[in-house]
Amino acid sequence: MSHDQKAVSRRIRRAIKKANVSVPDIADACGISAPAVYQWFSRGTISKTHLPTVARMTGTTVYYLLTGQDSADIASHLSDDAITVAKQYDAIPEDKRAEVRTALWLVFAGALRR
Repeated sequence: MSHDQKAVSRRIRRAIKKANVSVPDIADACGISAPAVYQWFSRGTISKTHLPTVARMTGTTVYYLLTGQDSADIASHLSDDAITVAKQYDAIPEDKRAEVRTALWLVFAGALRR
């Protein structure tokens, strides 16, 4: 396990503990088994598809879980186009955001494979 993987694993474990969320609750929300969540800690790897769920359930951000940096630091790293997309996303009604997130993940996954 690399240093970065260990750090991500520690942050996930701490976030779960601090939020007083159980591993079985995290597992249920992610649609996986509790032993699979415990493997995140031992192996230091987590599927990108589960990070948003863990972040939401623990009151953190994916950015924090991956980097350890406060999400306030994000804006300093974003392009003008990324900020525009974020503002457009914020304008979407809450009940439609899950659909948009799913669509974006599919678009990003396809773009990354090229």
